[in-house]
Parts: sequence; structure tokens; C-alpha cells
Amino acid sequence: MEIGAAGAMAAAAVVETAGGTAAQAADAAAIAFQNTMGSVCDLVQGIVEIPCHTRNAAAASNAFLCADMILGGYANPVPLDETLDAVYAVGKMLPPELRCTALGGLAAAPSARALKRLR
Repeated sequence: MEIGAAGAMAAAAVVETAGGTAAQAADAAAIAFQNTMGSVCDLVQGIVEIPCHTRNAAAASNAFLCADMILGGYANPVPLDETLDAVYAVGKMLPPELRCTALGGLAAAPSARALKRLR
């Protein structure tokens, strides 16, 4: 969820920097969150370097896309406050193995487990 939040804040910041309104910034944040909702937190060896660094890069790119869509006239149908409620609900539904425990997802892949200890 941290990557989703960072991407949402970045989308709002891009709108703000481009001279958009607060409502447009909130809409850009909402669709950025909607694009990452339900993402797992599967830290390889419990360290954020893998896969978070690449996911943050994708979230940054997504932030520009979401801002451009809103500034270009896209009408977001689900407002930010409802999106945040949905993001929270979905996060609670994820099994513990997919919530920053390094027990599932990429963290459980054989190649990830075989890596030399990163730290």
C-alpha cells in the first residue's frame, strides 16, 4: 500500500505543478490508487529493494499518466474518499502472507530465496 500511496501523492503533485485544481489533484490521486489497489507486499528477504524499487518507478510513471488523464478531461467516477475506503478494505482482505511478511508472492519464489543475503 505504500507504493500506492506514494503514486497517488505523486499524481496529485503533478496535477498541482501543472496548475490543476485541488479537485483534479484528488481525482488523479484516486485513479492512481485504483491502479494499484490490491497489490501485494512481498519483500524479497524482507528488504524493500526487491521488488519495491521497480514498483516505485512504475508508480511514478503511472502518476504522470493519471495526472495527464485528469488534466485532459477524464471524469473519474469514484472519488478519492471512496477509493481510500476501498483500498483499506481490500488490504484487510489480503492474506497475511501477502502483507509485508516476506512469506508469499515474489518473496517465496525459489530464485528469491536462493539469493545471497542482501543485508
